[in-house]
Amino acid sequence: MTFTGTRIELQQAIFNLDKETLYDIKIEKHRDKRGLQANKYAWKLMTEIGRKMTLSKEEIYTRMLSDYGMLKEDAKGECIEGYFDIDVDLLGVGSYWKFIEYVTINNEAKKKCYLLKGSSEYNSKEMYDFIQGIEQEAKALGIETLSERELRLMIEEMEKEERL
Repeated sequence: MTFTGTRIELQQAIFNLDKETLYDIKIEKHRDKRGLQANKYAWKLMTEIGRKMTLSKEEIYTRMLSDYGMLKEDAKGECIEGYFDIDVDLLGVGSYWKFIEYVTINNEAKKKCYLLKGSSEYNSKEMYDFIQGIEQEAKALGIETLSERELRLMIEEMEKEERL
């Protein structure tokens, strides 16, 4: 369970927890997720990459998440794993999964995968890294990208919003 709120709201939420259950609580300062300007830029590049490769922007998005995205972690900070039948199309599962390796479980071959965060969950640092990967792919296809200075300014604006 994740809860976002002020100190007063957090106190109320904690007060409502079961008294007999043992809990682990991790408290972080709230950070808004990636900025809209950066998100628009990432999707613009992925759309152009998709056109060049004759793939949908959603297919490109999934590839970019797998190649440059962030792994989702549980409350203990551990990567979330999933095991799927070999014939399962990971695009149809409903979340974003990164294939890691084939494993055998109970004498059955399975795909071991890690759950990926969607870019809407990224903070400014994660979004910056994600965009840099997308830009690398775009440049390889001859697609124009922002200068390093323009990208830095966009990310600095996101960081300002996160600090508010």
